[in-house]
Amino acid sequence: MSTFICNSKFHPLPDFLSDKVLCNNCNHFLSVPPIYNSNNGHTMCGRCVDMKNPQGIRNELYETLLEMLSFPCMNKQYGCLEFRTGKTMWNHEVTCSYRRVNCPLAITKSCDWVGDVETILEHFEDHHSMNLMKEPSFEVNFLDNFEDVSMLPYSDSLFLVRRHGDVDKNKFWCSVQAIQRNEFEKFEYSLSLKNPVSGKIQKFDEKRVNSLSDQDGFEIETNKVQKYLEKPVMIIATIDIIEFKEDSNKGIVKSTSLSNVDMEMLKAIECPVCFEYMVPPIFQCEIGHSICGKCKGLVSQCPTCRRPFGDAQNFAVENLTSYIKYPCKNLEKGCEFVSNAKTIKQHESSCQFGAFKCPTFDYTSCSWSGLRQHIWEHCKQKHKDNLIECYSVSLPFDPSEENEDEDCFIINYMRNVFVLHWKYLDKVFYWSVQLVGPYEESKNYYFDLDIIDRSGRNLRIFMRGSCEAFSGKCSAFEDNKSFLFLTLDQVKPLINDVFAFKPSVSRYPSNAD
Repeated sequence: MSTFICNSKFHPLPDFLSDKVLCNNCNHFLSVPPIYNSNNGHTMCGRCVDMKNPQGIRNELYETLLEMLSFPCMNKQYGCLEFRTGKTMWNHEVTCSYRRVNCPLAITKSCDWVGDVETILEHFEDHHSMNLMKEPSFEVNFLDNFEDVSMLPYSDSLFLVRRHGDVDKNKFWCSVQAIQRNEFEKFEYSLSLKNPVSGKIQKFDEKRVNSLSDQDGFEIETNKVQKYLEKPVMIIATIDIIEFKEDSNKGIVKSTSLSNVDMEMLKAIECPVCFEYMVPPIFQCEIGHSICGKCKGLVSQCPTCRRPFGDAQNFAVENLTSYIKYPCKNLEKGCEFVSNAKTIKQHESSCQFGAFKCPTFDYTSCSWSGLRQHIWEHCKQKHKDNLIECYSVSLPFDPSEENEDEDCFIINYMRNVFVLHWKYLDKVFYWSVQLVGPYEESKNYYFDLDIIDRSGRNLRIFMRGSCEAFSGKCSAFEDNKSFLFLTLDQVKPLINDVFAFKPSVSRYPSNAD
């Protein structure tokens, strides 16, 4: 038996197999399990199988091999460049930003719109404004038959709320579907019905928010509800949506139960000026008293003995700090992060429990600062021009002129705020994306950049880079940062008086291929 060594964890699908591993139903790759074979020899992928009543024989051997091959996303024809194995393909495809969806009102409104999920809200605003819910509540009349579909923008996500009433059957149905924009969104929702006159409320237990293909929801007997609510003429229904987020700091030590040794050592290395625990560099005065590097530049003499400071460092103490566990300075505000001296200050500079500057301050001189959860609302109110609209940026540009320009743009993804720094200098374009949040969390995200072709020749430039923690404009394009750049000569064929690009942020899969 011969053996071989392969440096890649997964094999890309060979070209000669591309037309031999297709689903007989949807004609897409057999890349989503479970895979079923029918009696007539046809094979069906997991996108098409009725999971409640699967037909045929499950092809478990193929599914095993499926985890050794990486397939292109079914939305490759629309621009997606992702490759995944069967383990993560479905989660990606149902949330792929390039996927096409039909208007949810196609049946009731005879709307034939088809587009990508990123523009569906804009479509509703332009053509179905009456079907947009401003609040997660609506009126219900159990005396008439009705069927409604509405879109609910809620906490930076999009949902479809379907309601149906049947007087003859004494039934009311309500379901909530998520128009997912990423594979990590997980929601549950509850429903409550209220008599607006008496204030009496009947609540129903939580249900999982479904995908667009699943309409399972609440089925309610209207006569029982009317009796419980004292037979009101009108009932107010309210939906409460709850998101479950994965712990982005999984694997990071987050315990404040420091040992007695750590606590005693931390007390000993407290800076006599700022009263924070010292981390390298630590300096000494002529007598030997120590002070942290930040405070050394703020005082002219030692606060303990009034002797001057030189450039002597306390290397012995600095070496010991590598063995000490430091709590975050925002411990009393709720942060439980614990780390060593090498990374604690890096964490504290972007700790979500601390105050953040306005992410546009380098460009707008905005003096606002506040908690992380308030940043997006501040940007919506004060910096609308910096928000990316329609998920792309278009800038007037004349390649023949000696332009120099820079700006920042705000991206909201998974309830996190990202800052896209952009500049054009010496005929080179630069992009950098920074998460306004903890340093350790920024490593979970990457950004894609599509240069939009304005020439009409169907050209394309696509790049990908890693996100950094927010540090401002000055350090966005340092040599050790994950920024992207293109020369004017590379981009010029795609420019036609306008330079346009589409940035997008994504999260690395928990089991990355």
